[in-house]
Amino acid sequence: EHAGDATFMGTRALDDIPTSLENLIMDRVHRLGRDTIWLLQAASVLGREFPMSLVEQVAELNGKVVTLVPQLEQNGLIFRVDGERSGTPADYAFNHALVQDTLYGSLLTPQRATLHQKAAEALEESYGDKSADVADVLAHHYARTQRSEKAVYYLSLAAKKNLRVFSLAEAQAQLDQALARIEAEPACADDKLLAEIVVDRLMVCCWEADFT
Repeated sequence: EHAGDATFMGTRALDDIPTSLENLIMDRVHRLGRDTIWLLQAASVLGREFPMSLVEQVAELNGKVVTLVPQLEQNGLIFRVDGERSGTPADYAFNHALVQDTLYGSLLTPQRATLHQKAAEALEESYGDKSADVADVLAHHYARTQRSEKAVYYLSLAAKKNLRVFSLAEAQAQLDQALARIEAEPACADDKLLAEIVVDRLMVCCWEADFT
């Protein structure tokens, strides 16, 4: 679950975390100070594994990250990873998925949306005209913001990528999500994009019928 992959918050529902454990984690985090909490919360939006350079852009802590990271490593909340070995840009990870989930759950909905949008915008700027390469990541982030036009666009691109490798369940989920956004906000997609999404959704139905 990292910032260079399609999976992020994963399978654990936030309500599944025992309150006592959640309180224990947050009590430990709160001892570290406001800037440290915000850094960890920004990282939690990116996934279990994350590039610290991206966290720095998202958190906007004005150069403080370099002094906060050793403290977090010393406290055992995050640790270094070799992103090159796993084929991702991540260089840090939470020591446990429960830590990430708890920190993510501690964010208010507007805070989550803001951090997801900052992450998406930073990735778009970083990848430039190759942003389609991380369409699944951008779809994940924009789908959690009010930027419906961006969410639909990248959900459509991500679905096309999944269709090319016959990942039908993933493509269906992304297309259904895009159609739901369009239904709620028709102006977020033009007729051409809507037509493409509908055709791709019908293609999923056809292929599912062939495989059953």
